Amino acid sequence: VFLLAMVCAFLCRSVVQAETTGKCVPLTLKINEKVQHRLHHHLIMAHRGAAAYMPEHTLGAYRLALELGADFIESDLLVTADGQLIAHHSMDLAVGTDVVTKFPDRPAWFSPWANATGHWVFNYTAAEIATLPAKQPIQGRTTAYDGYWGIPTLTEIVQTVLDWNTKELPQRMPLDTTTTDTP
Repeated sequence: VFLLAMVCAFLCRSVVQAETTGKCVPLTLKINEKVQHRLHHHLIMAHRGAAAYMPEHTLGAYRLALELGADFIESDLLVTADGQLIAHHSMDLAVGTDVVTKFPDRPAWFSPWANATGHWVFNYTAAEIATLPAKQPIQGRTTAYDGYWGIPTLTEIVQTVLDWNTKELPQRMPLDTTTTDTP
């Protein structure tokens, strides 16, 4: 329903540069100062947040998705060993975190459910998972924010969206919200 305000995001300058240097160089993206109301549009869902620009399912990726104009963020929620809900795409924490380095004494575990061996979310507590920095799991996307964000809980996600809707978005709305568009 609303299109964003102003944000600086970091984008990869070019695939060629990423291939030759092995790094994505940040490039500033400037967005409109005022939110623009979009009438009669399709809703924009941000699955995993703005995962092309930041590690997926992090508060930074969700926040950036909202600032880029997403109407909704959609999270993959998983249950930890102590019953907490966290956002992470893969049941295996080795995908997108440094769980193997952080917990070297915890061996991977075979799961008959997944028919695979991994560091499964349900074998770690929310407190343990909170110590894991998130990393970009998809090759070719920027790694500039690896380690900056952690794995959020559902409570943290809800608070981020609540803050956006009650504190940030109202300040970014144009003063005159009337429109002449009709259905």
